[in-house]
Amino acid sequence: MADPLKVPAQTSVSTSTSGQKCKRKAAQPPVSVQVGFYNIGWTGTQLSGHNHDMHREQLGRDCAQAFKFNNIGMLCLCEVGNNKLDENVHAHLGNSAGFQDRYQGQDVNVWLEQVIQECCNTSIDVQAYVLGPYAMALDKTICCFETYPTLTGALVTSPGADHSYRRAVHSVIQVLPHGPLIEVWVHHAPHSKAREYTALARQQTMEYFFDHVSGKSIVGGDLNMTKCGIKTALRKWSSRKENTQEQIDQRYKTWKIHMLPEAKHGDAALSHGLTATQIETTCVKCDTESATSNAHELVVVQLSLDDLLART
Repeated sequence: MADPLKVPAQTSVSTSTSGQKCKRKAAQPPVSVQVGFYNIGWTGTQLSGHNHDMHREQLGRDCAQAFKFNNIGMLCLCEVGNNKLDENVHAHLGNSAGFQDRYQGQDVNVWLEQVIQECCNTSIDVQAYVLGPYAMALDKTICCFETYPTLTGALVTSPGADHSYRRAVHSVIQVLPHGPLIEVWVHHAPHSKAREYTALARQQTMEYFFDHVSGKSIVGGDLNMTKCGIKTALRKWSSRKENTQEQIDQRYKTWKIHMLPEAKHGDAALSHGLTATQIETTCVKCDTESATSNAHELVVVQLSLDDLLART
């Protein structure tokens, strides 16, 4: 049976005016696709406050520029409203009191699509999906949802503490046309006085991804860990899973960490089974008055598709 992920070499035949047949190459999929992760840091304030229109425009402008400037196929957002998954697993921005008061039942997915499209200088065909405190937005000319986003279970289990709000979103996208399938995971790790992110919780969170991610995948968001901390968690997990040093090193090397050197928070991505390169220059910068978030960086990772297709 032919592998459905492999794009066969195709040619089309046409006849010239002289009657001779000539061969044309059929349309080929792109050689790479960019995936972006951004913590927008939205709470109820951005929806219910006096400056809502400004925040809405900032969000749309940042998203639109990310799609255009970095040619992103998929943009993944976290902290899209308050995380209330410990109170209601179905809670998201669209059914929050602030959104309902202001937009009176409007579909939140359509709302986000319009926010982005209104700030585009040129038209962009966006599909958005909001789930929990997360959102995924696709450029439909580049990729599509193979499976729609779903929430994971709780990433952390600890006696005497409720970590049911610590969840991630998982989806599978397909690069168009006829491109490979890529698993995408998005996570924000809250850390506050009320929701302390202990060393045990950090290790368990990372091990959830190490255990559940397989094949061609990328994990990203605000992981609230340093690059050194992620490497340490990966090394501990690898050491428990394998017996020999060679096996430990091999499992360790299947992951690649993408984080800007000057990153102040845990804005990062981890790629698995992919040839991936972080794009260091983006149009969205933190610590500026014009950005959606003044604390977080847009993380953009370029995934090589030529390499994926060659291995399928």
